[in-house]
This record gives sequence, structure tokens and C-alpha cells, in this order.
Amino acid sequence: MDDRPLAPSPGFITSQDPVPSPAVEAERHRASLAFAGGQRLELLKSAVRAGESALKTLLLMNGGAAVAVLAFLGNLLAKPSSGLNLSVPNFKAGLLRFTLGVALVGVSATLRFIAIYAAMSKSRLELPCSWAALLAGLTSLVAFVLGGLWVVGAVW
Repeated sequence: MDDRPLAPSPGFITSQDPVPSPAVEAERHRASLAFAGGQRLELLKSAVRAGESALKTLLLMNGGAAVAVLAFLGNLLAKPSSGLNLSVPNFKAGLLRFTLGVALVGVSATLRFIAIYAAMSKSRLELPCSWAALLAGLTSLVAFVLGGLWVVGAVW
């Protein structure tokens, strides 16, 4: 067996290699920032898509419920007598809440637009508008639940 140390091959990194130049370090730093920036951009895109999806769902829920209540009432009024003891004020209250839910989706979408615009222009309005948009969206969901409860109360 040969006791001579092996010579490093070309490209083999040893502790005796010179320290990378500041230009190389700067380029590595720029590359890591670009990677982190790309991750943040994808996260932002994902959040925007999720917000759009949530608003579309809320609009469909509240708008569909309002149309269903109107169709149900129209069908009941077209028949001579169904024998049901219905509370028209409860139907009106439920329909009002569904309509309010649709309006709140519009408010939330507008506030989201303002928040995104504020973020691009580095305005301080970004955070308050984002929270207000979230609150309007959640209130739209509450309006849907309350509207459904009023309509169920009108039938029972």
C-alpha cells in the first residue's frame, strides 16, 4: 500500500482554496434575494387567487339564495292555496340579508383592489383596507347564515 497523500483533482474544493471574491459573494447574495423575492411573489399571487375564489363563492351563495327565495315565493303565489302557514315578513328579512351579503361582496372586492393598489404604491392604506375587506367578506358570510335562518323560520 502506498502512503503518499493523494493530490486533489481539478475542481476539488479544499480548505486551502482561496476565499471567494467580493464579486462572487455579491452575486450569490443577489441570487438568494431573487429566489426569496420569487417565493414572496408566488405567495402573493396565491393569496390574491384565494381571495378571488372566496369572493366568488360568497357572491354565488348569497345571490343564489336570493334567487331561490324569489323563485320559491313566485311558485307559492302562483298556486291557489298550499295550506302552508308562511311568514312573509320573515321571507322579506331573509331576502334582505341575502341582498346585503351580495352588497358586502362588492364592498370587499373594492377594498381588496384598494389594498393591492396601496401595496404597489407603498401606501399605509394597505393593511387597513386588507382588514376591512376581510371583515366585509366575513360579514357577507354571516349575512348568508342569518338570511337562511330567517327563511327557514318563515316556513316553519
